[in-house]
Amino acid sequence: MPIHTDAFVYAGFFAPGDRMAHALASGRGAWIQMVHGSVHVVGLTLEEGDGLSATDTDRLDLRFEDYSEVLLFDVRLDVPLLWR
Repeated sequence: MPIHTDAFVYAGFFAPGDRMAHALASGRGAWIQMVHGSVHVVGLTLEEGDGLSATDTDRLDLRFEDYSEVLLFDVRLDVPLLWR
């Protein structure tokens, strides 16, 4: 499925206690979408269906509390709109 932007899309399955770190290069941001389970990230707890945008950081540290499925979109922030 085309998304019409400069992005890396990651999907993962995690067990309780798992940790994951994701580095963001300069000029990039992230969207985290919880499909199932829960995660602690940037001082917040995300649960099934929650999403989080992160733009002013160079690293995301995630700590999973349950069996979890997560999507992470790493996107370039200065891309012009391709549609209106």
